[in-house]
Amino acid sequence: MKNDEIIHYTSPWAGAHGRCMPAETPEELQYSSFSKITDEVLRCQILEDPECGVEFTDGYDFLANPSDAYRQLKGVCSEAPGFIFLGQDELPKGMGITFGTRYRTWCPNSPVY
Repeated sequence: MKNDEIIHYTSPWAGAHGRCMPAETPEELQYSSFSKITDEVLRCQILEDPECGVEFTDGYDFLANPSDAYRQLKGVCSEAPGFIFLGQDELPKGMGITFGTRYRTWCPNSPVY
């Protein structure tokens, strides 16, 4: 049996991070509520066990043509810890980026976690 067929195996290439996304549909609102719960659980885990394999870092979203949902931040997106809109001077230059946000998000080291 290969390692990637064993339930207790995590790929050394696996990765994940939390995303702050606006929500309009019932499914997106449900996803937002799950994301908020996940964020709270991971924050508790890292406080209880700093070596658990989860780190918090700045997350960025850069968009050239943001939807109205992004512009109006429908859903719980703006409730993300540390959420701010980035000013035009903070956006990448020469890429057509017109919208940006920054927030605190989680990033697990999958084999450790």
